[in-house]
Amino acid sequence: MLPRMVRALFFRVVAVAACFAAGASALAQSPLDNLKRTFDKQRDELYAKKSLPTQAQEEALRQQQAKALEQFLAQEAKGEDRWLGAQYLAELRMQQRDREGAKQALLSIDADAASGMVLLTAAELLARLGDKGRRNEFVQKALAKKGSLDERLAMAGVLMTLLREVPAGEKIFADALATAADDEARGLVRWRYAETLRGREDLPENAYFDALEKLAKELPKTYWGSVAHDRNLASQFKLGSDSIPFQATTTESTKVESQALRGRAVLLVFWHSGEDHAKGVVAAVQALRKQHGDDLFVLGIALDEDAQAYRKAAMQHGATFLQVCDGKGPSTDLALRYGVEITPTMIVLDRKGKIAGLNLHVDTQDARDDLAAALQRALVRD
Repeated sequence: MLPRMVRALFFRVVAVAACFAAGASALAQSPLDNLKRTFDKQRDELYAKKSLPTQAQEEALRQQQAKALEQFLAQEAKGEDRWLGAQYLAELRMQQRDREGAKQALLSIDADAASGMVLLTAAELLARLGDKGRRNEFVQKALAKKGSLDERLAMAGVLMTLLREVPAGEKIFADALATAADDEARGLVRWRYAETLRGREDLPENAYFDALEKLAKELPKTYWGSVAHDRNLASQFKLGSDSIPFQATTTESTKVESQALRGRAVLLVFWHSGEDHAKGVVAAVQALRKQHGDDLFVLGIALDEDAQAYRKAAMQHGATFLQVCDGKGPSTDLALRYGVEITPTMIVLDRKGKIAGLNLHVDTQDARDDLAAALQRALVRD
């Protein structure tokens, strides 16, 4: 199941930008975030019925949400929420085939006040509306802005993928490398560059992994060099492969080391506490812990962006197994190293630390059967 943020194209644009901004500090939930969660819930309820909604029902929901968003923009939205909300409204209008309404929403963005990232994602929408002139104007305004390293690298990613402005993006990366203070800083820039290559449809698929391999070889002692090495290994996982050694600190300050877990099966549960299926995931995992006892070690790896809110949600869901949550979302260390980007995903390691199950879930009976089979393999004693 895809994360909720990619259900609509607006969320795809935001998700791409967030992916390129790996390592940036997570922001507190804004009023716009809360409104989007409400919209998600409304859409889930519409599709939760036994029969699929009619076209008229879908259109009624879009119209209802557009009106709510217009009211939010007029009465409550401030700062970046105003400009991101305008993009969201434009996306809704495009779904309604109201191209003029979508364009007007985008042109309400103050190009002098909005951030470079907002302008670039708005430019992508303007391009799809056929307004090349305003699209180019927004791009140039964005390039003229001064931002943090994280934002500049995120902008470079959007320029080279969504907007196909490769030379402009390459220049940002080149400038960042030239001004990097040390190998750690260079490693971060090169990691983000590799992530950008992955998003380019004009390059062969192996361009991303070639860039990771080069980073791992040339900067092996840096954090991002080590992550690149492990991500490459994870891309080649198969049953029986050696797992990636890890160390982690749980939310209870417990130190967990993979080497110390030898002799027990290990279930790594990558999840997000805010997703609709989170409670079901926790219930399934708790049942497995009860079934297998001390032979099974469970470690939850939360891809939440708010560590404090996560702890409260995990408690409400009844998650009593050890958890890791650093508030970095998809950029949390174990998710990066194991190449996990979609939640929930489960990985099973056997008593020797070898891969016994990959990309496992619990949302269907077949998926639960696959997980049970993986655990059976992992629990075998020599």
